[in-house]
Amino acid sequence: MVGQGALTGMVLEIILSVGFPVGLFIYLYMKKKLTWKAFGIGIFIFILFAQVLEKLLHGAMVDADGTSLKWTESPWAFVFYAGLAAGIFEEIGRYIGMKWFLKDKQGYWDGLSYGVGHGGIEAILVGGFAGLNAILFAHLINAGTLADVVGSQVTPEKLAEIKEHFLSQGFAVYFVGGIERIVAVILQLVYSLIVLLSIRRHAVKFLFLAIGLHAVIDFIPALYQTGLISSIWVTEAIILAIGIVAAYALFKSPKWFPVHE
Repeated sequence: MVGQGALTGMVLEIILSVGFPVGLFIYLYMKKKLTWKAFGIGIFIFILFAQVLEKLLHGAMVDADGTSLKWTESPWAFVFYAGLAAGIFEEIGRYIGMKWFLKDKQGYWDGLSYGVGHGGIEAILVGGFAGLNAILFAHLINAGTLADVVGSQVTPEKLAEIKEHFLSQGFAVYFVGGIERIVAVILQLVYSLIVLLSIRRHAVKFLFLAIGLHAVIDFIPALYQTGLISSIWVTEAIILAIGIVAAYALFKSPKWFPVHE
């Protein structure tokens, strides 16, 4: 049986993943700082570049196991590819969205509105749906119907692996997953402001900075995914530390946009 603690963690993961970006949206709206156009373009660009174009490339490059490339078993090659692909697709997409579609909306709050759209839809699609999926599988396991529902789609070995995965996870794993989504949203806000700086100051170095930061930070989960970091707690501790630095940068970010620019 999947325990009550794990089920509580799944629900909390959904609440954190969905609630944090929704809370940011409400905050901007109540402060009359929300730019609807920038918010919508943020959602659109994330779906197009991260969920469509990037995944098309993954289909051609990544092996079926999801932890190696088709042309090499080197975990380091996969880590480098995963981080760089995320950085290039999302940040170039962000640049195009802001440069072409938000020509008249390039202020500080426009950048934040874009980031809430981009990071918010990511948090909902990744964290929110992961929590829902976990609850669904937990219900099937506890009801004894997992084999009836998915048994015909996977091998008995894979079915046992799925069951063991959910039975072995506790409250902390799902709770930390929700925290990770909060960190990801904060990072998306920071990336958005850095790319906006690139546009406003006509300085491509800021675009490269955003790509580089995004790639390096995405190396961390890829290292765990390939087994190069064996502990999920080490991985999450690093991500949390990055989140604290990103939150501090976000707090200081209004100074990046002097009124005269």
